Amino acid sequence: KELLSTTVPTRAEPGNLKYDLYQSLSDKGSFLRLEVWRSAAALEQHKQSKPLKASFERRQERGWTTKITTWKRVADGAP
Repeated sequence: KELLSTTVPTRAEPGNLKYDLYQSLSDKGSFLRLEVWRSAAALEQHKQSKPLKASFERRQERGWTTKITTWKRVADGAP
């Protein structure tokens, strides 16, 4: 529920293109959030949003760990 609490407000942000939560089939306590943002600035603005900051604080209080990595899409037909 905690991880889902940021979905609706985040999808409403103007810079958000995709915000989906996945749960591991083999480890029910592991989740992956796939996010696509219009720009790096939009992602930075999202990180400062009240819903995300509040959720992050609650997760820290529970001892949850979060690892954030950024990726670049490889265009179709790239060598």
